[in-house]
Amino acid sequence: MRGAAGQPRRLLYVAGAVGAATALLGHLAGARPITLAGAAAVVACAGILAPELTLALLIVIAGIKDASFLAFLPVDATVLVAAGVLAAMAARAWSRGVRPFPPAAVFGLLLAMLVMAAVLWSPDPVGGLDEALRFETLTLMAFFAPFVLIRDADDVSRLMVGLAAFSVVVVLLAVPTGDPNQPLSVVGTSSGGEIELASDCAVGLFAAVYLVMRHRGPARLLAIAAGLLLAKTMVAAGSRGIIAGLLLALAYLAVVTWRSWVRGRRFWLVLASVAALAVAIPQVAGVGLARYRSQLFTENTSAVLGQRTYIFDTARDLAVNHPLGLGAGGFQHVTGLAYPHNIELHLAVNFGLPTLSLFLLLVGAAWSARRRALRYGWRAESIGVGMLMIILVADSQVSNGLNNSPSRCMWLAFGLALVLPRLAAAAPRAQPAPAAETRYHEASATGVPRGALRGAGSPA
Repeated sequence: MRGAAGQPRRLLYVAGAVGAATALLGHLAGARPITLAGAAAVVACAGILAPELTLALLIVIAGIKDASFLAFLPVDATVLVAAGVLAAMAARAWSRGVRPFPPAAVFGLLLAMLVMAAVLWSPDPVGGLDEALRFETLTLMAFFAPFVLIRDADDVSRLMVGLAAFSVVVVLLAVPTGDPNQPLSVVGTSSGGEIELASDCAVGLFAAVYLVMRHRGPARLLAIAAGLLLAKTMVAAGSRGIIAGLLLALAYLAVVTWRSWVRGRRFWLVLASVAALAVAIPQVAGVGLARYRSQLFTENTSAVLGQRTYIFDTARDLAVNHPLGLGAGGFQHVTGLAYPHNIELHLAVNFGLPTLSLFLLLVGAAWSARRRALRYGWRAESIGVGMLMIILVADSQVSNGLNNSPSRCMWLAFGLALVLPRLAAAAPRAQPAPAAETRYHEASATGVPRGALRGAGSPA
């Protein structure tokens, strides 16, 4: 193999150890440049040795970076991890070449161009440039990284292992707040921490479910244990948007699999599991249960949306009156509020209706792409990514800004969805699961009428 990624792995381990020692000496001596150089060497080696794990860490680093054991770092841990992902992408591209990006990736490229162009008419050029640069680097890195780093099913599994493992770390570092509106929070966050915690738990949970389906033995048991811990914390965190998205994702799962479940032997097991969840969720919700009852499961829409009704109305009016957007950072400059708590309104009010249109096209293309993977038997990956998209897009309707951690998770899901058909076509599975959605696509691909396959159901 060529380049840095083809060098003997032991040299990279040695370089990483030397970098760690250098960072430690620099920290003890109070030499910030030496500490930074050593830390950069460590993340670069880690990115080359374990690129999928480095990408997973980038997704959930916001829930870890303020931990006390990372206080010695001379720069934000997010920047260091992002540098590791860039090193991983460069090494993977050099060693394995660069495959053509999915055609729908052009929506992301055009969207990035419009976001940067919006700095030109921003009422706050400094703040607008900061928002645009964060989007162009950290957020879009999560979107484009799967095109370079994820080449086969093994890469997908390693990414899922990383997401599940690092999400468990986030849970172990989470702190109780005593506030009924925010029972649990990621470490070091004073506001909105329950949203980031619940989002990280959701991503880790779906990664754990994927690992349960794809592995056996001790690996499956570990994934089950991680999934239970993540599910419990996700419910107890008190994020209404994540819980609403979870319910929609479970409804989607029921729609695409109900026929095979009802006709198969697993029906009673599934029914018992649902009943157990119905009993267990109120028990594990803890303090957050009161918030769900009063602010989510109620007919009072003002209680559900709270002050966000005013934010939504303000953002909508600004978007209608400024079709090309206020400019990057414009909403915060004009209203004094951080963001509109809705991804579509955020894009429309700051970057214009054309940018919003590109985003909607990208979401549609991602959803369609993950469905095409079903034709090659990639049922678990397709449905898993579909559920992840549902829960994160649903949450983005009522919370999150353009560049925070939950938004980064959502863009990763878009990238994974777009790359799935290429991976599935390159390594088709011999015996795809004969469930409703797969049967429909088998009929479509072979020209057989939809009704000719017994038990064919509606596509997702």
